[in-house]
This record gives sequence, C-alpha cells and structure tokens, in this order.
Amino acid sequence: AEFSAAEIEGALSCLSNDLWYYAGTWHMADLLASSPDPPPVFVYCFGALEQHSRHGFDGQFWRGVLPREVPAALHPELAPLAAAMQASLANFARLGDPSGAVPWIAHK
Repeated sequence: AEFSAAEIEGALSCLSNDLWYYAGTWHMADLLASSPDPPPVFVYCFGALEQHSRHGFDGQFWRGVLPREVPAALHPELAPLAAAMQASLANFARLGDPSGAVPWIAHK
C-alpha cells in the first residue's frame, strides 16, 4: 500500500511524540521513583480531547481555561476538567500531592 506524504508525516510525528515525550517522561518517573528515599512521583497523560493532542496543548487547561481551539460553547464538558486540573496543580504546589476531588496514585 502506498501512503501519502501527509500520512507518513503524521505517523512520524506521532512516533516522535511517543519517543521524546511519553517514553522520556515514564523513564524519568521510573528513575525518580526508584531512587533512595524517593519523593512521591506523579505522572499524567492528557487525553481529554480523545485524540493525539499536540505537545503543550494541556498548558491552558492547567491554568483553568480552555484553549481558543476548544471553545467552551462547543465543549461545555471540558470546563470542569480545566477547573479540576488547575486545582490539582495548586494542590501539588501547596502539598506535594495533586490529589483533590480526584485522587492521584503515586508512580511506582
């Protein structure tokens, strides 16, 4: 089967994202969690849009707002997610644990 340049670029982009961000994040979390007397280590995967979101797309959700590309009028179900993510970030900064309304399990 032949693939278009756009399909090849899309597949390579997803592979690059997986290798550089997901694998690197999990590897670093494994290293931190296996160190002597480790602090609690928390890892998250942003998948709220039910698609492969681009790197950094979650940043606005962490600030408690929806990105311009995700208008609240079209996706009202995401506003509570943004508020919960902001609360989790505040809990992590204040307490070292992002748990709040939703419990987070420390990475082992």
